[in-house]
Amino acid sequence: MKRTMLAVVVACMFAGTALGESVIQYTLDLPGVIDEVVYGDNQVEEWELGNNAMYLQGLPYDGVGEAYTCMQGTTITWDAVVAVSGEHSGEVGTGLPGGYVPNGAANLVFSLTVHKDNPENPPETTPIFFSTMNDGDTQTMLPGGEDPLEMAAFCHIYDIGGNGPPSSGTGFGRLFDPPATAGPGMDRVQYPSTATHGGGRRSVLDTPPYTEVGGATGVPAGQLVGMGAGYSDQILGGGIRMPGVGLDGAGTCYYQLLHLPNFEGQINTSAMAGTYYLKLTPGGGNNILSGDFNCEYDSLPRFAWEANQANGDTIKFEVIELPQCESNNITLWSSVRDHGGTCGELALSSAPGTDAEIVETRYGGTPGVGGVQKIVVDFDSDISTHCWDGDEDGAAIVITANHTPPPACFTVVPGSVSAVGTTLTFLVTGPPSANCQVDISGAVDGIQNDPTCDFRVCDGNINYDTGTDLTDASLMNTIQGTIPDPENHPDLDVNCDCQ
Repeated sequence: MKRTMLAVVVACMFAGTALGESVIQYTLDLPGVIDEVVYGDNQVEEWELGNNAMYLQGLPYDGVGEAYTCMQGTTITWDAVVAVSGEHSGEVGTGLPGGYVPNGAANLVFSLTVHKDNPENPPETTPIFFSTMNDGDTQTMLPGGEDPLEMAAFCHIYDIGGNGPPSSGTGFGRLFDPPATAGPGMDRVQYPSTATHGGGRRSVLDTPPYTEVGGATGVPAGQLVGMGAGYSDQILGGGIRMPGVGLDGAGTCYYQLLHLPNFEGQINTSAMAGTYYLKLTPGGGNNILSGDFNCEYDSLPRFAWEANQANGDTIKFEVIELPQCESNNITLWSSVRDHGGTCGELALSSAPGTDAEIVETRYGGTPGVGGVQKIVVDFDSDISTHCWDGDEDGAAIVITANHTPPPACFTVVPGSVSAVGTTLTFLVTGPPSANCQVDISGAVDGIQNDPTCDFRVCDGNINYDTGTDLTDASLMNTIQGTIPDPENHPDLDVNCDCQ
């Protein structure tokens, strides 16, 4: 796939870099797996446990015809790599000489947009950007105890001075972390703006909540605007700031922090389908560190200069639409119990409909211990691939009391729900005596007939009247010695002993 570079300096909008020009180059990455190695993962699970695990850089997909492909609903993690190169040209009237090698990036700022079918089409406006790391919940590694609620994050990627793991125990550093905690110490942070959040600069030296200064407002929700970081002054080195961000060669200060991913975030694809282009556009204020200063302290009025070029990037990705659930009908409800021996599992069943009901008569050898234990629902078409919600805990299966006053009802056993072909199966647990209704409409899409069934438990009440009495005992005597099977009254084997 051919990548697109965006230049914010009009005079530099041509292929290649002119001699004597400083360049800040952004490159986008997306996830992937090669030879079982995972790329593009912020390891958020470790973050929530209080560990600053290293960000696993994504892939650039810069081969001809290459594109990241995922199924609809997949969370895509993007990252932006920063590279600083070239020799800065002189600036007329500033007294700044040309020909020096930058000491890395001083300020970084950009915006992200997503475009359907063509990178030149208008950007998407549906909210799709978010951050799994900056999700607003409690995270013990932060001074204030809570993550900011933002649409992007900074990569844990630096190990400056060997101050990352395992020596410090605090993990890998981000752009704004000081060298003491493994980062380069860019003390000004700008999170992206949204239609409801102004973004703006935040000093990481402030006591949380960080002070916001400025920031765009009224930005369409589908765009990530104003992500960035930078140094607030020229004090460098000395354990306070570290130059060399994006530098893969020796500048004046001889610090090389390499071409690394510094920014990351997530894209929600649940409402996306087709071909898309993620576009990074550099903002104003992409500056390089001057190459002519004292590396500990610069006495010049300016320590940072606008890069001669600030180039963005565009990367293509494909979202495959999930097949839609076709209509289906319930054909049978069953309460299944194990009768042991040669009988195995046997079911009491009911046809679907508004009057669907199963009276569970079996107590499994110990009165008061039986009841409904396993429910099976059969359909007239495959529900397993596109119709079932995939939740093995059955949170969407609703079980309610069907009696006044309401008795306690059984509940779904977490992890027991499965859908195989045309059959939905789940286990339940709870009081053996219950009168409950089960509704599976939330767990299976497309059901055309009634999605409910009543389950009434009455041990030994094999004639299905109002209670267990001598009539039930007399009926049971007539079938003594008969081995139950699916066609031979499994409901009469109330103690489930296969006799």
